[in-house]
Amino acid sequence: MARGVEALRRPELPLEVYGDASLTNCLDASMDSSDGLGRVLHVMGRDARIVVTSLPAPRDVVEAAEELGVPVEEAVFNGGEEYLPVFAVRRDCVSHLRGLGMVEFAEVEEGSGVYYGGEPLKYRGWEYFTS
Repeated sequence: MARGVEALRRPELPLEVYGDASLTNCLDASMDSSDGLGRVLHVMGRDARIVVTSLPAPRDVVEAAEELGVPVEEAVFNGGEEYLPVFAVRRDCVSHLRGLGMVEFAEVEEGSGVYYGGEPLKYRGWEYFTS
């Protein structure tokens, strides 16, 4: 619990990623996950179909969700405030990002929307301003 509170108070970013100049030509889009991964994917999925292939959740997140009786998918997609970067990268850059400690968890395809487990991922968040 103390580690979680400290992570919310003072998020630590993987700074080695931001200092890597070779990423300039690799990134197509990026956002931080502070509003929840589901929100980020839905924004990015307006112009592309995003298929989530695995849950990007460290073991401690899975364990905490299980202890609280919260579905892991709910915690991963609708939690927030972790300030981790979410990148859309060219396929030829994926292995380079893995080498920097990033996790591949989705693929981008033609179309639009976000899919997980073969089904559309419902967005459960909210926004202050909508059009």
